[in-house]
Amino acid sequence: MELKKIRNNTQQKAAKIYEVLEQCKTLKPYIRLKNYRSQTVIVAQGKNIDRIHTALSNLNIIAGKGYGKDKDCTIRIANFPAHSEADIDRLIYGLNKLIE
Repeated sequence: MELKKIRNNTQQKAAKIYEVLEQCKTLKPYIRLKNYRSQTVIVAQGKNIDRIHTALSNLNIIAGKGYGKDKDCTIRIANFPAHSEADIDRLIYGLNKLIE
């Protein structure tokens, strides 16, 4: 896959994830300004992060924990070219379950 296609695919997957986070009651994007958000490591902030990690783990999705003072209230979601659309759809399914 050429670089431009990889970049576009990564941006599309990130947009899908951020869209769900914007609607989610339990998680919100950590970076509020859209122009400054990472497309490859998406950080979300919320409460009950351990519950969220467990729910995603039950779907075989491993999300990273935050760092430093925010480690108990943030989650890091990788969005790399190695992650397929199906991987992102499974993640979105898991996040949508948290919205319900």
